[in-house]
Amino acid sequence: MVVHKMEPQTLTLRTSGIERRIHSASRTPMTAAPATTGEIGLNFTSSSLAHREQKMEHLINQELSDNEEYDNIYVVVFENASGRGMTVVNFATQKYLDAFTHDGPWLKILREDLPDQHFIEAWQFNIAKDAIEVNPIWLQEMHVAEAERERNHRIWLVQDELTALQTDLMLGIIDDGGTSRLINLKKYVIDLKQLDVSTAPDINWPVMVE
Repeated sequence: MVVHKMEPQTLTLRTSGIERRIHSASRTPMTAAPATTGEIGLNFTSSSLAHREQKMEHLINQELSDNEEYDNIYVVVFENASGRGMTVVNFATQKYLDAFTHDGPWLKILREDLPDQHFIEAWQFNIAKDAIEVNPIWLQEMHVAEAERERNHRIWLVQDELTALQTDLMLGIIDDGGTSRLINLKKYVIDLKQLDVSTAPDINWPVMVE
């Protein structure tokens, strides 16, 4: 597998009457190009990765039924303009794959050789730029961020009940069962807030006493 560096060009793809223009990566916002009947013109940047992937997959799925002989086993991968993570480009036919160009390093690679796409923001070229690998530092940062979101979610799940019991306590209308529940909830929330998530994904999550 060889990484190519090409001059900025525009690739025009036609899929089932729909025209797609994939321009060289830039830092400008995504804008809609003029379109006529049966045509859709789109300018893509790395900041619109999720939207672009959804749109491309939709168009590809429409085309595949008319191209049963196309194996669709290769994709093209290139770095995001931000320098963090990568973009995967799928193709509906072999001729579109063969005609692809990009103004930066890019790699044609077997789909099955890609790392887990859940961590695509941690992908990078290896030193030789002939394969894709996961940057361990970026991956750890992703795990920690995911753990922090999970911690906040768990606190949010009990927040309403905790607030209600605290109100009952202030009004002096809480019973023994409510007091016990309030104490357990408070301990649980404190344990969550004090939890060290830097060890993610290996975390021993606190369990609330019922």
